Amino acid sequence: PVAVVAFAAWPLVPIRGGELVRVGHRAAVTVPPAPTVQESHPLSPDPLDSSVMSHTTLDGTFDGRDGDVDGVNDITFAPMSPNQTPPRGAGGSIRDALFGSPSRAGLGSPARRTDVTAAKKAVEDEWHWLESMLRVAGAPVLDWDAAGEACARMLDQSVENVRGATVRTAADVIAFKAQQIRACLGAGRPSFALVDETTRGRLFTVLATQHIVSGFAASEEGLEVIRSFPVFATVVGEWTDLTSGEYVTCPPGVAFAETLRSFSGLLEFKDDARDFYKALGVPELADADVLARFIVPSLEQMNASGRTAALTYLRRHWPRLKDSEPLCDALKSARFVEANGTDALMSPGNLYDPEVELLHAVFRGQTGAFPAGAWLDGDWLDLLREVGLRSTVDATLFQLCATRVAARAIGLGIAYPTEDGGKKYPPVPPAPTSADLALAETAAGDEADADGSEDDDEAALDKEAGLVIAAGAMLADHLVDNIAHLYTANMCEVVLGVPFVPAALGVPGAPGPGCVGCNVLTSFSHAMLPEHWASVFMHLPVLPAEFVPPQFARSRLRVKSEPGASAIAAHLIALGSPPSKGGGVAALARWTPAAGDPCTAVSTALGVLGDCADALEDTELSALSEAAFVPVAGGAATEAPNRLFLRAPNRLAPLAFELPSALTEHAGFLRRLGLRDDLTPADADAALRVAARNARGAPLGPNELRAAVAALRHATGDDDESTLNDDSTRPKGVTRVSTIPVPDSFGVLASSTCLMHAWGAPQSLLHRLDRRKLRLAHELVPASACHSAGIRAVKDAVFERRVTEHDDDDDSEIDEPPDEPLETPTEGDGSSSEGVVPVVKPPRRSPRVGKTDWPEARAFAQALARDAFADALHVVMRASMSSVPTVELLREMLRDVSGSFRVVHSLRTGLAAESGESGEIADVTAGSPLGTHAFHDTRSKRVYVSPPSDSNVPGAPLIARAVVSALGLNDHDAAAVTPAVIALSASNDVATMHATAAALAPGGGSTRVAMDPAHGHVSKESARGEPGSLVLPRDARLLTARPLRPLVSGETVAVREGGGAYLTPGEAAAAAAESRRTSGGAVNEERYVYARVIASARPAKGAALTRVDLEVGPRGERREALSSEVFTFRLVSELEEDAGAGASADSGPGGSESTPYTDRDAGDEPASTLGAPAGDEQAGVSAREVNDEGDTLNAAVTSEELVRAVRDLLTAAGAPPSMDQSALLAANQRLQAELEDASAAVAAAEKDIASAESHGKKVEKAFLCPITQGVMTDPVIALDGHTYEKRAIEQWFSQGRLTSPVTNLRLNSTTLVPNHALRGAITAHESKRGE
Repeated sequence: PVAVVAFAAWPLVPIRGGELVRVGHRAAVTVPPAPTVQESHPLSPDPLDSSVMSHTTLDGTFDGRDGDVDGVNDITFAPMSPNQTPPRGAGGSIRDALFGSPSRAGLGSPARRTDVTAAKKAVEDEWHWLESMLRVAGAPVLDWDAAGEACARMLDQSVENVRGATVRTAADVIAFKAQQIRACLGAGRPSFALVDETTRGRLFTVLATQHIVSGFAASEEGLEVIRSFPVFATVVGEWTDLTSGEYVTCPPGVAFAETLRSFSGLLEFKDDARDFYKALGVPELADADVLARFIVPSLEQMNASGRTAALTYLRRHWPRLKDSEPLCDALKSARFVEANGTDALMSPGNLYDPEVELLHAVFRGQTGAFPAGAWLDGDWLDLLREVGLRSTVDATLFQLCATRVAARAIGLGIAYPTEDGGKKYPPVPPAPTSADLALAETAAGDEADADGSEDDDEAALDKEAGLVIAAGAMLADHLVDNIAHLYTANMCEVVLGVPFVPAALGVPGAPGPGCVGCNVLTSFSHAMLPEHWASVFMHLPVLPAEFVPPQFARSRLRVKSEPGASAIAAHLIALGSPPSKGGGVAALARWTPAAGDPCTAVSTALGVLGDCADALEDTELSALSEAAFVPVAGGAATEAPNRLFLRAPNRLAPLAFELPSALTEHAGFLRRLGLRDDLTPADADAALRVAARNARGAPLGPNELRAAVAALRHATGDDDESTLNDDSTRPKGVTRVSTIPVPDSFGVLASSTCLMHAWGAPQSLLHRLDRRKLRLAHELVPASACHSAGIRAVKDAVFERRVTEHDDDDDSEIDEPPDEPLETPTEGDGSSSEGVVPVVKPPRRSPRVGKTDWPEARAFAQALARDAFADALHVVMRASMSSVPTVELLREMLRDVSGSFRVVHSLRTGLAAESGESGEIADVTAGSPLGTHAFHDTRSKRVYVSPPSDSNVPGAPLIARAVVSALGLNDHDAAAVTPAVIALSASNDVATMHATAAALAPGGGSTRVAMDPAHGHVSKESARGEPGSLVLPRDARLLTARPLRPLVSGETVAVREGGGAYLTPGEAAAAAAESRRTSGGAVNEERYVYARVIASARPAKGAALTRVDLEVGPRGERREALSSEVFTFRLVSELEEDAGAGASADSGPGGSESTPYTDRDAGDEPASTLGAPAGDEQAGVSAREVNDEGDTLNAAVTSEELVRAVRDLLTAAGAPPSMDQSALLAANQRLQAELEDASAAVAAAEKDIASAESHGKKVEKAFLCPITQGVMTDPVIALDGHTYEKRAIEQWFSQGRLTSPVTNLRLNSTTLVPNHALRGAITAHESKRGE
């Protein structure tokens, strides 16, 4: 061995082909079978003789990688030069040193010698074909002729120990020699490129058949060498090694094996080579492997029939195939499942289980989210669940679900915080039904679900919002129930800002179970706990109690424990925002009895805010003072603190309010916000200006109009009812107001400087006055208030004048009236300015006529100039007038009138008004100028007369009106004097005149007619708002039906009127239906009348209807009605807000408030409607009236009345319920009533049981022994006064304890006394429990 190592680099081993191999590479040389005839001696030539040294090395060049066989000295030497000497210490000849002498040569130990011998024998058996293969492959084969037997033995010894593996078969030799060839001679050898297929097959057979008995060839090292042999036949007829790719083999009887024929990596199956393939790592495919590796990955590309066949086999054999992990992995990622909403195939790992309610709700409507078609079968779903169908909501999937729901909520505008332009307080959507949740109903995709485009139906969007909120509820419920499994720091950080939790925003009251009352989705970091809803519900969303996370998770999720001062202030500011932004009356419209009294909620917020008011900024305090968040009028309206008063007249509501008594405890804080103690005239003035600004030119409603008049009187200091229309007796010290808003005749608030009042004006003038050209103060505004407000009188500014055309030249020469005053009033004793008779002193003129003559008029003028006429008329005037001029003055006045006559061809008159500032004259005539035959021009002091076309018409009645007007008499006095003037003008002598006067004078007083000094008769406007009068269109547009709205005592409302009788909604609806039927589709309009609330009313908690006492007739007739039959008037500011906000303005759970009338031009005719208004509240059964004093209780609304009200409202709205629906509703109400009774009984029983159990526990506690804590059977009393079980206390004492077990005090004695009373009680109690 030492010599071998020393000569390792020497090329001394001859091989066939005339080459030499280094001694160190000897293991790569294959030893062929020995020749059959051998020389006796020597066995081989000397290795160092000339014949051997003449061989060339196998590699031919110096190779630094060559080394000894043991790998210690990897040095390759060049051929030895002649002067080189062998290494020292070798001893003997080189042949003896290297190969040993024949006598000493051996093959090692007997066992190894047996293995080598077997290997040599195996090689000899295969040598007939192995020789040619080695030659073609370029493997070195020992040259027996040149080497001899000794060299062969040396080569045999080189394989004696192959790293622990034996070489005993031909397969071992082939594998080992191949490994050594590559290690010694390089990776290019041996090369099988030129080896024929037959030889390759024989080599494969040898390797496969001898594998089980091989040593080195069966080791991992040997198998690695064999894998590189290109001796493996594929099914496509090619030969390959196993290192160039992935190869498998498959028995021919396996399902789908024929589909692998085109697979280049499929090796020919050989039954006797199974173990060999297995050792090489070539898998033998079963049906599960074929499916996993070849069928399943290509399912998406298969045609329908092939895919169906594969899936059918898979389903039939799934109980066995499901144990194959590769198959399950392949199925999880393969695309072969039909999905909803798409033609593309999906993989199970990307689909969700449709039978998991949470996943169904979250991904409902998403394209490709759930299996579809036949895959919804239970067996298929079970299979899909085992191969990756997402059925379990873990932390990762939960985050995905939350994000998905949040995205849908953002698209629908129901996520908090809301995006710019979205609804701040979306309505509460309807709860989804089972049909809504069905997968078949979800055909729309993500964009269709979330876009909310203008083309989408509002009802569909509301339903979608309900579904999204329901999905969020399932998520929140899942999180709370599984918080222990889902709770991680990362999960909390991800979901704390995701809006997926249902909450109530802008909806009064804490949300109910599930998502009842929820209208938004929010994140935990933005939400507030339900116990704080009263302080934040308009600013922060409030969580339902069941969605509140456990205490330990709230910090991670950043759930707010308590609201801060700024949050409460923002809540109150939002509550007091305009209705178009969801605050004010819009927030009250969403208030249900279940939320309690609005004042109580505001009081709660003010109580918290008052304690931390110092933390508020000045800007927040300023905003709070301007925000109308304080409920007034019993919760029907809201007002800002800076417009509230501790004491204010009730008649000024709804323009000015008194602070509700429920909030007086917060008066200190509210004073900081502008609350004042008393309402001053300046405050009333300011209230009118605010009302004018809010009305924006719209007519006030009846309640607002009444309040505006009261505010005007308060502002002008005219609160005394006795001075309504008497300007002469106004209270002393009342100052005139420069300018103030005053309601005009249409109910529109206008500046007092642009109005006139009608008090004292003749009715004849008012009838011809165009109120669109000249605005008049409303008839309800008294004359004294008009005077204080600086409103000019119509009688002072409006006059009648003659209207002339260019061709009227017969009076062109008339002089203009003089500039000096012509009227000098004299004081009378009447209470009105109409009782004053003006004394006229016109300039002296002679009577003249124009180009047109009227003899009768000339005769009338001459009669006026007679003193007898004046004397006779004076008699009549004394008998019929309260203030009469003297006879002398009357004579002069009549002579002046007589001299002012002018006869013209045609005569037309109109009205004109003179501006108080500029003096300009403007026409204010209603319609065209009026044609007449006599007219007194007050400015020129002339009487114009025009003869009638019919000469038979008497002229005296035509001229008398103008004469009386010239005398300056009012309508009342003129009515009595005019007949006397006519009669006296027809008298020809003095006696006749006196007789006529005597005849007229006695009855003159009795002919007086009581008339309204301002308007002559009762106008339609004077009845506006009075019970029993018809509602006018200007008020009808303000009507709305809100059964839950509180009603205040004295408030003006409206009810239906029909045929003189007050019909119920059902009767009115039935009448309307009958009218439509009989008129062939034409609608007979219903009418509404004013009514007045007698006592305040509010539905009780949990109810939607109440009874209301109403005054419905002009003579105080009363009627009891349901709140569903009563229509209230909205404030004008509410109407304008709704118009500005459009149809999307928030108005409560039921949508926008219903109004029975469409907008019409204001007029004097009563309004009617084509249909009845529909309410916007949900129905309830029980109700009670709650008045201001709290002592009036009405009978509860019965279920029959409630059903009738609902039926009538639906019928009037054009959607009458069927008989079955009505019966079902009635049955539902009856069952609900029974359920309430049963629930009350159960609650009472549970209370009794709880009380009994509590008492029983207390009793049983007295039966327990203090030592054993068990019920005593033999109770005894110790000296400490306590009772014990006898056995237990005796054992206590037996242990040397002389202290009390209860007090731990020392006992003087261990004497025990039986407690017979307690023992009897225990026995009785046990007997009772047993029964």
